[in-house]
Amino acid sequence: MAQPASGQPAAGDVAAARDLYREGAKAAKAGKWEEARDKFQRSYSLRPSALTRYSLAMAQKETGHLVDALESFRAFLRDPMDASTNQYRPLAEAAIPELEGKIAWTVVKVTSPPANLEVKLDGMVLAAAAIGVRRPVDPGHHKVEARAEGFQPFVKEFDVASAASAEIAINLVAMPKTAPAASGSAPTERMAAAPVATAPPSGNKGLGTVLAIGGGTLFVGGVVVGLLGVSKAKSAETSDGSDASSAKSLALVGDIVGGVGLITAGIGTYLLLTSRSAEAQPSTSTSTSTSTSTRKTVVSPWMGSHSGGVSVVGVF
Repeated sequence: MAQPASGQPAAGDVAAARDLYREGAKAAKAGKWEEARDKFQRSYSLRPSALTRYSLAMAQKETGHLVDALESFRAFLRDPMDASTNQYRPLAEAAIPELEGKIAWTVVKVTSPPANLEVKLDGMVLAAAAIGVRRPVDPGHHKVEARAEGFQPFVKEFDVASAASAEIAINLVAMPKTAPAASGSAPTERMAAAPVATAPPSGNKGLGTVLAIGGGTLFVGGVVVGLLGVSKAKSAETSDGSDASSAKSLALVGDIVGGVGLITAGIGTYLLLTSRSAEAQPSTSTSTSTSTSTRKTVVSPWMGSHSGGVSVVGVF
């Protein structure tokens, strides 16, 4: 397969450029100038030609890209002419002064520009040499951006009318400097946790009250039964008769009941005292709170054939 000469487009590119040009001409005839501009631009990038450049200039003019159209018409007049393009020279020569009277101008200035400054106009980076120089722009809305390391970003949007001028002054503001951290950091002050008071052991208090009252009642009852036994023993005719045995039994029961009552009352009194102490001294730790809240006491009276008492199981 023959290779294209150096600098010449490939045969496939030439064919694609031809088809794109035809599509662009068809769109321009229908008044679809944006589509026509895209087709002519792509065709020219594949195979540059004077006729395609002129057609592209017309599409740029019709879509408001006045600066691009002006440069395209000027470039067309510099291109070599032939029979197919010479007829368009008068039209291009007439379009240039018309466009020159419509384009707008802008100047972007920077006070004391830093070395790493980047300025963009409508998204296109401006060369450092273009800063402070008047440049043509299309009438309408524009946007200037500037960024540099160590400075706050600068953004400004503006509008400029046809044949008017706009000057944009960029004043960069330095970023606030962060104070360096001290070589030795101050120790962090920690506040001690305040003591947490726990709920009073109301269970022990109530149990103590019941035991104290119940024990006192048993004790009084035991005393009464014992006194009845003693009185019956005194009135017995003999020391080994039935009356004497009944008196001894009453005395024994009185002793047991009185003893159980006395012990129960003592335990109740102890629980009352400990519960009052716990109310006066709030807990300062979780373990103490847990211990106080889980304190339990079980009191069980018992009685044998010749003896009796009460058993206490728990933690006080």
